[in-house]
Amino acid sequence: MASTAVGCVALILGYRPADISTFQLRYQGDALSSPEGVEIASHIVFPPPPSPNPPPPVPPHHQIAALFVSDVIDTTVQLPDVLPPEDYFPGWAFLALGLVIQMQYFFSNLVAPSEAIGILFIMINKMLSGDITKFLKVFIIILINYGFAMYIAYPHTGSFSQPLISPSFNSLINALQAMVEMAVLGEKISVYIYPQYFEELNTAQTLEIGGYLLLL
Repeated sequence: MASTAVGCVALILGYRPADISTFQLRYQGDALSSPEGVEIASHIVFPPPPSPNPPPPVPPHHQIAALFVSDVIDTTVQLPDVLPPEDYFPGWAFLALGLVIQMQYFFSNLVAPSEAIGILFIMINKMLSGDITKFLKVFIIILINYGFAMYIAYPHTGSFSQPLISPSFNSLINALQAMVEMAVLGEKISVYIYPQYFEELNTAQTLEIGGYLLLL
């Protein structure tokens, strides 16, 4: 309830949800506030505003053809002198968190009268909050341990000439993503081993690759 109340109060006070439009608005605002942006925006062509009067009768064919070759009305864009303040607030996050808590409470009371579903619902909640939480703690420790060991054992040569054995391990972010996908989703890490690649490596470099493959 408190999380939902915070999100609703933020929306009532006029705060806008912080999402990808924040970057877009800032980027577009910087582009339009520059002299080049103002010059480009001043030449933007807009159609004329709609007239409140009824449409005129259909002209002859030669007058209709003349409309297609007439000049388009140019409208000068008036840009604000001061951009609006950055009054963004993560309102969607608070609303989503409040919705999850409220729906969990709602369904727990909804299935409580049912003996089979109610007991199963309670058992699943205890399993998620107990056994699975303990397992995830150990799982994250093992993932970090082996993940960093594999990343360190992977033969890095800098950004100039990177090995192609496992392209995802050429950067730390991609390596972390590959490890999480392998551990959670069962996705295999791409490994490309060609005999021609080992011909130009010395013994130490070959042992490094062997250590990486052993951890993999």
